[in-house]
Amino acid sequence: MSIALAHLYTGDGKGKTTAAMGLAVRARGCGMRVRVMQFMKQQPTGEQRQLESLGVEFERALTDCDKFVWDMNDVERAEYTQAQRELFERARTECASGSAQMLILDEALSATYLGAFSQNELCELVRSRRPGLEIVLTGRGAGDELIAVCDYVTEMRMLRHPMDQGIAARRGIEY
Repeated sequence: MSIALAHLYTGDGKGKTTAAMGLAVRARGCGMRVRVMQFMKQQPTGEQRQLESLGVEFERALTDCDKFVWDMNDVERAEYTQAQRELFERARTECASGSAQMLILDEALSATYLGAFSQNELCELVRSRRPGLEIVLTGRGAGDELIAVCDYVTEMRMLRHPMDQGIAARRGIEY
């Protein structure tokens, strides 16, 4: 691939991860080496097993705590934040010297709100990545600078969501 670009899927609507995983399927189907790093997700997601069967590499920031962030105590939150930071450092290594042709940093923006790293660091990652690496970022609340450094920017906007009617996330649909 001669030109490698940066993608950003942001906003409060559903579909950011779904769009990124669809892009992973397309890239892998065309023979590209694809790596997905999932931030803020402890449990395996529905798409992981299928994408791994296609040869997509997955990595997650795991800790012993399986609580939602807002239910964690200070020690658990600190360990969780550190795990997100360590995954970000592995993303830096991939961007500098890895073998993937596409790197998806799923929910990377969410990890910035946890304080694991900053959106400025994400911007620098996008700017300094090695030639030939297509990069995809997902998560809510992208700042102006991150929007400016990405080539594709899509904002998912929620107009209606079943959660508003008390319908819980469903396996195979939301995760």
